[in-house]
Amino acid sequence: MRLMIFSGPEHRGQTRRSASYAYKLDWYRRLRALLDGHDRQSEVLVCGDFNVAPEDRDVWDPEQWRGQILFSDPEKAALRNIVDWGLVDALRMHHPEGGLYTWWDYRAGAFHRGWGMRIDHVLVSASLAKRCVAAEIDRGERKGEKPSDHAPVIATFQSAGWRRA
Repeated sequence: MRLMIFSGPEHRGQTRRSASYAYKLDWYRRLRALLDGHDRQSEVLVCGDFNVAPEDRDVWDPEQWRGQILFSDPEKAALRNIVDWGLVDALRMHHPEGGLYTWWDYRAGAFHRGWGMRIDHVLVSASLAKRCVAAEIDRGERKGEKPSDHAPVIATFQSAGWRRA
């Protein structure tokens, strides 16, 4: 068994017409092509800042964000295409409820107002999902002095010899 780990795209895309937005969508296409070259039975972990909130429950105000960068239909479709390879959203596997965010804009006190988005993801293959016993967002990391605008997603896995009943 081989564990393959990939990280998210580095470009957010300033506008839907920007070169970085096109780069971001192409990055997703290239990642899917890379995944297609691997056995779906492999243990695969794809994680990082994907700069996409996949569903309404992942955004504090979906109507305000609809069609905007981080929540546009092409971005959501590109991320869905990655997941459709056979990946499971580790956080959603343990926490299906909305209102769980990993990113808050620094402006207007967004963190303290709960104006966030879930754009950081831990996606795992089905074989690895069987060993994922917990996933959470470490909001405490966002509360420090001069913090990142992101909070990490942490997934916990049992060792390979353990099997869930």
